[in-house]
Amino acid sequence: QYYSRKGLLDKAINEFTEALKVDNRFIPAHSGLGFAYDAKGDPNKAVREFEVVVQLDPKSAKAWNSLGLYYDKRKMFKKAIEAYRKAVEIDSSYGNAHFVLGQVYGLKGNKEKALQEYEKHIRIHVIGPMVEEAYERIGDIQGVPADQVRQAIQIPPEDLEWARAKQESSAPAPAVLPTAGPASGLMSAQERLKQVLAQARAAKQAPASAPSHAPAAPARPPTPTARSSRAPPADR
Repeated sequence: QYYSRKGLLDKAINEFTEALKVDNRFIPAHSGLGFAYDAKGDPNKAVREFEVVVQLDPKSAKAWNSLGLYYDKRKMFKKAIEAYRKAVEIDSSYGNAHFVLGQVYGLKGNKEKALQEYEKHIRIHVIGPMVEEAYERIGDIQGVPADQVRQAIQIPPEDLEWARAKQESSAPAPAVLPTAGPASGLMSAQERLKQVLAQARAAKQAPASAPSHAPAAPARPPTPTARSSRAPPADR
């Protein structure tokens, strides 16, 4: 709740606004304003900022996904689907966009497309909290246990090995699953705002970037032909 404390959200908004007076194309400031307005409970202003972001950076899958989340929050489901689909057109391996697409299709009653998107998320990420949630949601749609869905999808052992190696090498922050409605976000607005504000400050202060010496992530094995996510009929 860091930015929910009295005055800090307004302070963040002022800081981003001042940054935009210097450079109105500074994308982290527009993103930061979007997250700040959302944290203040103003999704309309948040949407406007992310619409600017995708105009400035139309090839960013992450930007389109964020815009989709805010359309989603305003129940503008048609626009949300368009934004999510744009994200996966730019980067078909952007698994989070597939997950939220599954959510929206599910809310609209399109079970077939929801199943397809959840399975794509599973095959991209292989392991993790949101993957487990995707298995559960496929199971709920089909009326079968999640374990039966796992057996039907059958992730190849080499993909599991790759995913575990990647997880160990990157040690990411734990994912936060959506909890309230179709687009509560994959991390809280306050957490994301804090992250972007730090990014904006670093971008202003940092000299020309030095080459990274971080270890390379393990290469993923070639993706096999997708199997059907249809679970076999439950034993009666």
